Amino acid sequence: MKHLADEHAEIGRLVLAANLNFKIRPLRTILAAFLFGRRERIEHLGRRFSIAHWRGLPYLMSIREL
Repeated sequence: MKHLADEHAEIGRLVLAANLNFKIRPLRTILAAFLFGRRERIEHLGRRFSIAHWRGLPYLMSIREL
């Protein structure tokens, strides 16, 4: 069983990596991730994150307050 702090850290790392990829990649890559990427929706600490995975990299598509 994972420790709760490890789970929070793992989600945080995923969201930070997805945000960085969204900021530094070209627009065509982001559009491809948006249109064709596998979606993952995570609810964490009062927020809902939508992350698209494209060619092995995560891209942060949206953040919403719950």
